[in-house]
Amino acid sequence: MAADTSALSPINPANIPHSEREEKAAWLVRKLMGTLAGRITLASFESIRSSGLSIICLSPWGDAVPLMLPCIRLRDVAVHAAITATGGTAAFASPFFGSFSDVVVGSLGESIMVQVGTVVAWDLGHKAATDLLFDKATKLIPDQAKFLTTTSVKELTVTIHYKHHTLTDALLGFFRASSVVHPDPSLFATVGEYLSTQKGWFAPYLQSSARRPVIPRNFSPDVIFSHGPFIKGDYALGLRLRDEAATLLNLASTTTPPTFTEPNQEGKEAGPVVYPRKMLMTVVGLAPHRFGMWTSSARPEESVIKYQLLNGCPALVVPVLPGAPLVAWHTSTLEALHAYKTELDKAGNVKPGSIKFQNLVDAIFEFLSLCVDFNRVQLPALSSKGVAPKKSDATLDPTQACLREAVALVLEGAIRSGLPDSLKVLKEDVDLSRAGIAFWRII
Repeated sequence: MAADTSALSPINPANIPHSEREEKAAWLVRKLMGTLAGRITLASFESIRSSGLSIICLSPWGDAVPLMLPCIRLRDVAVHAAITATGGTAAFASPFFGSFSDVVVGSLGESIMVQVGTVVAWDLGHKAATDLLFDKATKLIPDQAKFLTTTSVKELTVTIHYKHHTLTDALLGFFRASSVVHPDPSLFATVGEYLSTQKGWFAPYLQSSARRPVIPRNFSPDVIFSHGPFIKGDYALGLRLRDEAATLLNLASTTTPPTFTEPNQEGKEAGPVVYPRKMLMTVVGLAPHRFGMWTSSARPEESVIKYQLLNGCPALVVPVLPGAPLVAWHTSTLEALHAYKTELDKAGNVKPGSIKFQNLVDAIFEFLSLCVDFNRVQLPALSSKGVAPKKSDATLDPTQACLREAVALVLEGAIRSGLPDSLKVLKEDVDLSRAGIAFWRII
């Protein structure tokens, strides 16, 4: 029996019903349009209409260089909605694709090569940190602020190998949080959002591996996600970033869940076996390989990018449903997240009842709630004092509340990296306009 799938999974065109009614135009219209003058008039009209419907996109590297694509691209996504864990209705656009990509993957082998730069004072002595999810009032961690304060940056130069030779479009989807977060939950952008390029900060990751990201300017998503094309290096990089994190919040069960078989399009025969996966959420910065030029990161059959991790930003691992995105990123850059410093008190902690911070948390929490397999979430064990994880919202069950608290900790670490002492460390190594929160599906 097939397991539940993520609401963000690709849409199978075979499952979309088609009308069998034949459309007919009036006899006079058909005769007029059949004449030479009618054909010229119709061709001129269609040319003007197509020009007006062309999509202005960010460049494949995510900068302000304009890129115009024909309106045919509008056929590649379908906008729909889903109820999220917060009770709101989120809008998102999913790509069309035949089946899941989270099927069996053999050995990752030499899919990536990693070079670690010099790191000073990286280890905070708190690698496994699920106890950070306990209520702060219990004082289980006397100096919790220590683990959310960035004092060092680790840089990994990673070479990802791939074998597809031609440039293909990435299978992108776009997620916009519900009215619980936004007064206007429309997926389409305002004028200010239209001109902004920050939603393309992660685009070089895809473009450098010959997967062109087509990001329309008139979309205003909270999270952009991709379902492929798949390369093994995505999994290998996600696992390496998880292992290199200074602090890890692991909500994924260590037991191996059963696999299930995906039915084929007609539901008559068994499709490929789909294996349960996990997802990594982490704060990461990107930098080009050489000379400050992104084109130096795109080599034949190789992607070479410098990835920067902050030791004051925890990484989060959660179990996900089949069909969850391969990679994704929050559209706010680290520079934009630093603007939330006003929501911190003098001690650097989030002010109680901060609406702006809660909305930021809810946006990512709603996205994850459509991906996470809550039946496989491993809650932190009770402490020796018998203290249970904090339940941050009365409308959420303990598992959802624990996930939301974990998201809040990751975001708090990202915001605190904008405090003066941490900002001095970042400005030496990190381009804040090319850093933010990213997600990798991992095995």
